[in-house]
Amino acid sequence: MNLSAVDLFCKIEAAARTEWQLLRGFPYVGRLENLLRDLIGTPFVELPEDWDEYLHGLATGWIADITALLHPVKPRRRLHRPCPACGAKYHGDDRLPALTLNCWDADEEMMHPSRWDASCEACGAEWTGDDVQWLAAALSAA
Repeated sequence: MNLSAVDLFCKIEAAARTEWQLLRGFPYVGRLENLLRDLIGTPFVELPEDWDEYLHGLATGWIADITALLHPVKPRRRLHRPCPACGAKYHGDDRLPALTLNCWDADEEMMHPSRWDASCEACGAEWTGDDVQWLAAALSAA
């Protein structure tokens, strides 16, 4: 069982039920599939134009979340080295590596190293193009 899928299902269901309650004034009783059709589809009453745009935004956001779950993007590589700009090796409450490297294109194929980019989550420093080669040399020397 994919727990991320279950979590997303619960998130969408809770949000949809809340929006229904706010829009219609009473709770929806039924399955999520029907709720989504009834919430986003043709309304029982005429809605102001801004509600139409708002509901469209909700639906497209949910679609994007589902698509990201089904077709995940390769994550940035986490480099377990101190940042040459600030010295931080880890950051945040989860203590994740501060330095990350993107080496994948939109088709999830490895790009030529001249197109890679790196950044530090701790200080915001960024390296692109030839600077990534300098970063690699600096990290190797450390």
